[in-house]
Amino acid sequence: MKKIFAVLLVFVLCFYGCASEKPSENPEQTGGDISSAEIKIEGEIFDAGNVKALAPEGWMAFPIADVFSETEGAKDPDVIQICKDAKSDFDIFTNPYVQINYYGPDVEFFAPGTDWYTDVEEIKPFMAGTHEWEGFTGYSDEYLFAMLWCIEGDIEYQASMWLNGENFSISWNDEDVLAILASVAPSDGSAPVKENSSEEPEGLSAEQAIYERYTGDWNGILKIYDCTGDYTSLEGVTTGACARIVPDENGELFIFIGLNLEGFYITSAYYEVDYTTESLFISGDYNSGSYENVEILEHTPGTIGMTFPVIQPNGEFYFTINLRHIGDENWTNEDPAFSPADLDYVRGKTFEEIAEMMGYTANQYPPADF
Repeated sequence: MKKIFAVLLVFVLCFYGCASEKPSENPEQTGGDISSAEIKIEGEIFDAGNVKALAPEGWMAFPIADVFSETEGAKDPDVIQICKDAKSDFDIFTNPYVQINYYGPDVEFFAPGTDWYTDVEEIKPFMAGTHEWEGFTGYSDEYLFAMLWCIEGDIEYQASMWLNGENFSISWNDEDVLAILASVAPSDGSAPVKENSSEEPEGLSAEQAIYERYTGDWNGILKIYDCTGDYTSLEGVTTGACARIVPDENGELFIFIGLNLEGFYITSAYYEVDYTTESLFISGDYNSGSYENVEILEHTPGTIGMTFPVIQPNGEFYFTINLRHIGDENWTNEDPAFSPADLDYVRGKTFEEIAEMMGYTANQYPPADF
């Protein structure tokens, strides 16, 4: 399974890996000249289409999906992820990696801000090959992040990387990383065409199938059952639910599930994708417990559902959520299913209006477009 970070409900939580000790000090922040002669790292050049960079020996480069393209199998020509000690792109989510973003002449570039980080330290301008880079490091919780950028006329490069995780610690000025920074360049047009090539399966890729199946704004109903202990009075209760599942600019999904259930809410979580079966699983917390590997099922095309267990010392219950895209009124034999009265209540309303009726505000769910 491929682990990808996400958030349910209250906020967007950005982190990498699992808990690790916070380094006692940041990597050295001084700038300086690092000539091409000093960077003698072997590897292979990876060309994404508009930008290329070195994947040093022991590293592997990957494209990322262009989730905004209308072309099946399209990869983003402006982004490269280069992962250390990788054997497949699944290792992106457990191993250190450098992400290179390219901004061409037709894109306006703004230097990244530091507002989301603590203990921020400036990285003074330094040379890697012929490129002058600058940036900063900062912490997001206990995780150290480095953001670098290089402006050359009307094009810009950006390099981002997490510097620590459960099983690794790297620095932005490691030789391998500097070799990557020294190697970036606009593509010379030699990149292979990835769309519809012989290496791509016919029809939708597994990744695209996931996006097609799960992304969008959803509305539906929740039903509680199999109640014991103090929860027996909830047996058979039904109420509203909604969801928004959207990819960000890097193709990572953000998941919001809203419940019209007073006193109960889902908080932070992560999701896993099984590309073999094209299945999506979520795990995380609710306000008084946790859940693991809840599968978001596609019952029929255009209908998704999930069942959550709530196990407490004073009793337990389960609740099932069934959802259709907002505006879809083709509820048939789902259990539970929207009633005509339910449809009348939400007909013509946007996701934002439905979420507001359930007590949510705009800062509690992701925007429709990143």
